[in-house]
Parts: sequence; structure tokens; C-alpha cells
Amino acid sequence: MGGLNENTNPGFYAGYVASSFTFGRFLSGYAWGSATDIIGRKPVIIIGLLSITIFSIIFGMSETYAMAIITRFILGLTNGIMPALRTSLSEVCGPEHVVLGKQRATITKDLLLSRLARSVVQNESHFPTQTLNSHVSGAISMVIGTGIGGLLVQPALHYPTLFSPTGLFARYPFLLPNLVGAVLSVFALVLVIFYLPETKDYNKRR
Repeated sequence: MGGLNENTNPGFYAGYVASSFTFGRFLSGYAWGSATDIIGRKPVIIIGLLSITIFSIIFGMSETYAMAIITRFILGLTNGIMPALRTSLSEVCGPEHVVLGKQRATITKDLLLSRLARSVVQNESHFPTQTLNSHVSGAISMVIGTGIGGLLVQPALHYPTLFSPTGLFARYPFLLPNLVGAVLSVFALVLVIFYLPETKDYNKRR
């Protein structure tokens, strides 16, 4: 990748790429939280999924280190999906989920090693089952997704019988895993548009 030499420590610079996304989310987090209350949860989630789709592809086609960092930063800046999802989740789930959620939290709190998981066990009145399910599914998807991403990186090198050594994926060796992620985001976007209810009460002043 342009801007790096052969002696570069990949782990060190990969940390900057990852942290640029988090820094972008940090800068825009309050604004997206406010937007969730103003325009609704569903529009913010849709915008977040669109930004994931677009910037994942751009990131996969990055030819320089600077472009990779900027792309991830913009993705974090334009992605307010997490506060909107958590708010929507808490509003969709009713009190009938509380007891089962507490039981699952007790079983999985040590596995998750999460401050949130430990705190909600102590406060059962604010713990819907689906909140825990989202954390568990998120942890599982991170493990599986990381493995799949590693298998899809540099496909022209690892799978020469399937991918041309002079084709698109040879020129952009990191495009395929990001492209798969973008496709999954589009699939999630369709589900959100047609099946996720808007939980914001537009008649209520905040």
C-alpha cells in the first residue's frame, strides 16, 4: 500500500486505521444521538447502513495508507447506527422480556466480560432480552466475520484458479471482504426499510 515501506510494522499502522473509525464516531456521536430524537431511529439506521455500504467499498479500493485512514474516519463520522439501534431495541422490547433476559445475563456475564452485561444483571428493570441477544450476536459475528475476512483477503494470491492475477481483485487485494460486507449491509438495509418499525414518538417533546 502506498505510503508504507516493507519494514513497516503492520500491526502498528493497522491500529491507526481502526482508531480513525472510532475517532470519527466519537466526534459525531452526540450529533447522531440528537438526530435519533429529531428525525427518528429508523432514518439514522438507514443512513448508517448506507454509509457502511459505500465506504466499505471505497476502503477496499484504497491504494494509499492516507486514503484508508480518511475513509475509515469518514465512515465513523457518518455512522450513527449504534445509538439508534440501542434506542430502537429498548423501545421495541416490552417488559415481558425482562425475566428471561436476567437469566441469560447471569449465565453469560462472565463470558461477555462486559461492563454493560454486569450492570444490567443488577438492574433487571432495564434489561430486555433482546439487548443481551444483540451483544451475544455481535460478539459471535465479530469472531466469524474476522475469520471470513481473513480468508477473503488477497483472493488472487490465495485462490488463483478462481481469480485472475491481473483482474480487479488482484489490483485491490482487500476489496473482496469489504465488498461482501457491503452486500450484507444492503441486505440489512432492505430488512430495516421493510420490517423495522419506527419507535420514535413524534408527538412527544424531548
